[in-house]
Amino acid sequence: MNKYILFLIAFALVCLPAVAIDVTECGILDQDGATYNLINDISNINGTDCILMNADNITLEGNNHIIQLSGNSYGVSFNGLSRQMINETIRNINILGDYNSTQLGFELEYGATNSHFTNIYISETQWGFNVDGELINNVFINMTSNNNSICGFYFYLSSNNTFLNMTSNNNTYGLYLNFAASNNTFTNLISNNNIYGFYLHDAVNNTLTNITSNNNTYGFYLHDAPNNIFYNIDFSTHIKVGFKWETDFFEMNNNNIYLKTNISAGIHDFDRKIVFWTKDNLTWNDNNATGGITVYYNLSALYVNRNYTVYNNSIAVSTLKTNGAGILPQFSIDLSNPITEIKVLAEAEPAPTKKKKHRAIIIT
Repeated sequence: MNKYILFLIAFALVCLPAVAIDVTECGILDQDGATYNLINDISNINGTDCILMNADNITLEGNNHIIQLSGNSYGVSFNGLSRQMINETIRNINILGDYNSTQLGFELEYGATNSHFTNIYISETQWGFNVDGELINNVFINMTSNNNSICGFYFYLSSNNTFLNMTSNNNTYGLYLNFAASNNTFTNLISNNNIYGFYLHDAVNNTLTNITSNNNTYGFYLHDAPNNIFYNIDFSTHIKVGFKWETDFFEMNNNNIYLKTNISAGIHDFDRKIVFWTKDNLTWNDNNATGGITVYYNLSALYVNRNYTVYNNSIAVSTLKTNGAGILPQFSIDLSNPITEIKVLAEAEPAPTKKKKHRAIIIT
């Protein structure tokens, strides 16, 4: 067989379209590289996985159909190969439970890598989207997990993932990052009416941007979770921030100004509401019902080399000067009162000194 014929055969094999398979009922998806199309709503009542992913490079196109769960059952499961799944694509699917029994909407027992999850809606299970294995370099877009009895989104051993447009309302935990969760990027997050809106445990160097966290018992709870940054939080209402240890830090950035906070003793919390947030006037309330804790504050990205006066309930307590990088020295406030208004005001910039004009005297 000459080289030209071998080339044509190889070219044909490479260019073969992916196999398309219709899905009409629960079953196992086990053909590498295939595209599976859900063409009708399906139900799972037998206490097992409805859709079991058992191969790599699979696309599951849900076509906005529903997987209905009943009893102890799972919607979509990635545990078929007893290892991380690779290059999977799951999109346009709805998973509905009956709010009882042991139900998982989406289960990644061994994790996934280089996979894409888009337009997934989960409701009324115990665990909505549950990851128990390593989750690395995946992309999640338009994910909603509401009304689950335990958790909306649970991510374990997750790193270098990208999350965009995530909603988790009416759960015990809205978004739970647990154990070595690091370097993940979250953008456009809504987590309302939960016990814990955002719970970070053993989570570091994660970035969360454009956050709504309203009507939760705890808007944010930090447990061994330093060096995470929360950008652009909606503070239109009070948000409770909980700390497991004094080494946990809550670092926020609103309007390009950073405030990093920790407390003097663990297992405490405060309610925060932003009143003004500009480089000239930073005013916020940190309220602690029990009192007896000291809170440490670090402000940065302010005017450089400028004096700022710190007020505790309208009483000036210190004047501090930023350095050449706009960083204000750390200060502390004792939250002994139920409501503590903290205000940091920039002193007016000195007016530039006018140079005197000297008139030349001409002698004739």
